[in-house]
Amino acid sequence: ARSLRELPALAPAADVAMDATRTENMFVAQPQERNLSGRIFGGFLLRRAFELAFATTYVFGGAKPKFHSVADMNFLRPVEVGDLMRIRARVLHSGQTSCGRPSVDVEVEALVTKPESLRSEVSNTFMFKFYVGEANEGRVARRVLPSSREEAAHVWEKCVRPDVQARLEEQTP
Repeated sequence: ARSLRELPALAPAADVAMDATRTENMFVAQPQERNLSGRIFGGFLLRRAFELAFATTYVFGGAKPKFHSVADMNFLRPVEVGDLMRIRARVLHSGQTSCGRPSVDVEVEALVTKPESLRSEVSNTFMFKFYVGEANEGRVARRVLPSSREEAAHVWEKCVRPDVQARLEEQTP
C-alpha cells in the first residue's frame, strides 16, 4: 500500500484522490538567496516550486513530464532570511489535449512556517501545467478526484474555467 501511495501512477484504478498526489519539502531560507532588499529572491522560490511541481507530475504521471506553462504566480508576502519554508504541491486536474497527450495541472503553495508560535502563512502560490509522455502514445492521465465541495470549486476556478474560457475565445471571430 505504501508504494501505491508514493507512486500513484502504479495504482490499478483509473481514479486517484487529490490528497494522494500531494508532495512537499522543507528548507531554511539562506542568505545567498536574498535580493537587493535583503529578502529571499522570488525567482529562487519559483525555481523551488517548479522543481517540486515537476517531481509531483513525474510521480503522478509515471513518465518524465514536459513543461507547458505557468498559469498563475502570486507573491503574497515576503520571505525573510532564516525563515523555515514548506513547499507543498498537489495535482489539481488532469486531462487529455486535443492531440491525445495527457496534461497535468499542479498547484504549489509556499508557506513560511513558525514552529515556535504554531503558525504557518502562505507566502506564494503557483500553478503549473505539464504534459506527460508523447502525443498519441496511448498514455491516459488518471482522473483526480477532489474530496470536498471546496476542493471541487477550487479545481473549477484554477483549471477548468480558464480552459473553457480559452477555448471559447479561440472560437469567437
